[in-house]
Amino acid sequence: MSKKPSVSVCVATYNGEQYIAAQIESILAQLSEEDEIIVSDDGSSDQTKAVVEELMKKDGRIRMTDGPHDGFSKNFENAVKQARNEIVLFSDQDDIWEEGKVEQMKKIFRAKPEITTILHDMATFRNDSLINTDEIAISYHGGVLRNFIKSSYWGCCMTVKREFLMQFIPFRAHCVGHDQLIGLMTEKHGKALYLNQKLLWHRLHGANTSNRRTVKQMIVFRYELTKDFIEAEKQYKKHKR
Repeated sequence: MSKKPSVSVCVATYNGEQYIAAQIESILAQLSEEDEIIVSDDGSSDQTKAVVEELMKKDGRIRMTDGPHDGFSKNFENAVKQARNEIVLFSDQDDIWEEGKVEQMKKIFRAKPEITTILHDMATFRNDSLINTDEIAISYHGGVLRNFIKSSYWGCCMTVKREFLMQFIPFRAHCVGHDQLIGLMTEKHGKALYLNQKLLWHRLHGANTSNRRTVKQMIVFRYELTKDFIEAEKQYKKHKR
């Protein structure tokens, strides 16, 4: 990794007009000239693309591409494929990043080149008020099996080396959880570092894709995640030949 690594922030959008500007602006304030934001929009029917286009006119570090229309995980994959820089940060369309998050990620990767994936904690909020509701607490536990049962990996709190990601992309069609899959691959083939710091504000509302699942939905999810992991292992072995 270079002495001054650059970052690509991958944002997956779908009908996020209400909050996307605040999210992107909280990121732009932290980026260097060589950094970038890639927005992959998965067919929004509201004004999301128009909002992003207005931001693009003001800042050339933002690029937008059309998503694959195959779920949010493949939408994030699409953004990763467009990324040009060494470090990939994942971003939801409605959170707010804490000041200094990007620079802290860069410093860690410079100091610890063996790290492939960085995780951190987050604060949660509702109703546009930045008051921590403490509804979600992230803690790290290692191991493939433990993270298959209960994952430590939340996409909005993850930073990953692009070189590592590209070893098991593309994901399986209809991939159910890019973040949990990346977590499993990190535990199997990479090295994680967890920061017990709340480096973003995660917005909670009825439209979150991470809402709680029923027992039946959890069983189905684990079954599909297993298939995602098997496919990722095939991709990884193919890249290692």
